[in-house]
Amino acid sequence: MRRKELEVTNPNQIEQIIQHCNCIRIGMYANDEMYIVPLSFGYEKKDDTYIFYFHSSKQGRKIEMLKQNSNVAFEMDCGYELTFVEDLNECSNAYQSIIGTGKITFVEDFDAKIHGLTKLMEHYHPHREMHFNESLVQRTCVLQLEVTSLSAKQHP
Repeated sequence: MRRKELEVTNPNQIEQIIQHCNCIRIGMYANDEMYIVPLSFGYEKKDDTYIFYFHSSKQGRKIEMLKQNSNVAFEMDCGYELTFVEDLNECSNAYQSIIGTGKITFVEDFDAKIHGLTKLMEHYHPHREMHFNESLVQRTCVLQLEVTSLSAKQHP
């Protein structure tokens, strides 16, 4: 990271940033083509590794690219605010962001799919008990991203 003074290394602060993010963007590369897609997500931390979960149709460009190359990059951000400092006549941005890399796997086991979907719903509706339609779960693609590198940044 170029600006070390903006780096966030405290695990609790990183967790707070993730909790405040509403969207994660996944960058993929396959067949000499790049593609980025915004996704809803859920997550958990196992030991020191973040695991993110996504839902998707079982078909489409994203799925085909991930079948070709499961290594991805990701980005999420929150707290964005453009500020103007009158005295200095300049603008700045306040934000929190996380970028990283990881590997996507397709979750096939029914109970594991329920686990991933539950984590996703807990992120957006933390106090709601979830029940899933079995037929819908069978038709839904659940993706799991195991993070291999992560860096966080915060600009006041």
